[in-house]
Amino acid sequence: AEKVCLGCGACIPTCPKGALRMVPTATPEIPEKKRDLMKQILREKKRTTPYVIDGAVRKIKKVLPGR
Repeated sequence: AEKVCLGCGACIPTCPKGALRMVPTATPEIPEKKRDLMKQILREKKRTTPYVIDGAVRKIKKVLPGR
């Protein structure tokens, strides 16, 4: 099983050699629109396919009459 760091810092005091520490990072800018936020989350998770397909379907529906 692959171990994933959640960034909680719970492992720091348990490190016997004191080799672990938390390093602050820049706070990402949160998009104003919910749609842009979801797009950013999907991009970070490398799961942009649903967003791309949704955009393509919307464009097709605009072009096709009666839909």
